[in-house]
Amino acid sequence: MRRQILLGLAGIVLIGLVVLLFSSFYGKKPAVTISVGDWPRKNTARRIVYDHYAAQIRKKHNIVIEPDEWSYSINSFLPKAAVGKLPTIYNTWYTEVQKIINAGYAVDITGALQERGWDQKLSPLVAEIIKKDDRYY
Repeated sequence: MRRQILLGLAGIVLIGLVVLLFSSFYGKKPAVTISVGDWPRKNTARRIVYDHYAAQIRKKHNIVIEPDEWSYSINSFLPKAAVGKLPTIYNTWYTEVQKIINAGYAVDITGALQERGWDQKLSPLVAEIIKKDDRYY
């Protein structure tokens, strides 16, 4: 009788471990997808390097990078922003940062910078450019 109880408990533990193992495979969160602007044009050496890097990011961090070849320009920025077609991450010129912040097309990254201590490592000149109302963008 005691042996049957121990075998039953061992079976329950084994089933629990198997369920736990499979739930870790099936319980993975879906990949996060971001678009990155100023991605190199197809069939260039830079594109090969960028695509390789994107594959590593996907594998290591479960982030899918959608390449966007659009580069910042004064003429195309506002129309692209108005229809919600800006890449998640894009380059711009220092002279444009405050315009982008004031137009509401920049994300407040103050918490992320402060959490990592990066706000203390920024050059004061750069900090002033990317700051508004004591918030970093």
